[in-house]
Amino acid sequence: MTARINPAWEQNYEARRCAGLRGRAKSLGIDVSEYVERSERKLRAWVEGVAIRIRVKEPGLTQFLRDEKYKVMEETGVSGGDLQTRERRRKVEQEILDIPVDASGSERPVSGYLEGSDETGPITNWGLVVLELDPDVRSRTWFLLGDLVDTPTRGGGAVLIPQPISHPSMRAAGGKTDIASAKGLPDACGEHRYAEALIYGGITPNDLKRVVYTQGQRPSEEVRAFARTAQWELSTTDDAAPTNDR
Repeated sequence: MTARINPAWEQNYEARRCAGLRGRAKSLGIDVSEYVERSERKLRAWVEGVAIRIRVKEPGLTQFLRDEKYKVMEETGVSGGDLQTRERRRKVEQEILDIPVDASGSERPVSGYLEGSDETGPITNWGLVVLELDPDVRSRTWFLLGDLVDTPTRGGGAVLIPQPISHPSMRAAGGKTDIASAKGLPDACGEHRYAEALIYGGITPNDLKRVVYTQGQRPSEEVRAFARTAQWELSTTDDAAPTNDR
């Protein structure tokens, strides 16, 4: 599966971005080129080397380990967050990612998020078990500042374009997002306060680096049994999220 952006959506972005950039630059007393440079310098620092993560509830983790494949909502028919229907996701993926409405689950990206997002807010709706992926997955991961489905709707029609994490660009932000003034990644992601990751090519247990149960949760015996013969690490923490040493 090759990542791409719907050309019509990209044209919509280009038509709107100039006025927004001029307004934000003017409010800071700088020109547009300096605003873009300042914003993209921040963005590169936020995403450089960060882990790609997925949050699940334990039944979802158990099913993933049994199937040896992470199934997207198109295949499961359910969502861990506030997304209510597959139809809504299908429409957005067609509109932004140019994925046909009738595409199979294997033709759709797996949704995760970037380390550095706010892990105490809405992101916990997805679950308290964190799947941290192997760094090799970064090469096939795109990202955006916010939520693919909700940010364009709740952001007053904000238009953003997911970008490869290897080549971050402020195009990944909604047109009303002021990256240059944001104190950190969560502040640049709107009300969701997380940067969604779009992982192309599927996820299997071999793509896991570690599985962390947060907020005092403890793994079932079945998950422990999987971990005993797996290449990934199983751990627990009382904190809201695992930490990484930099």
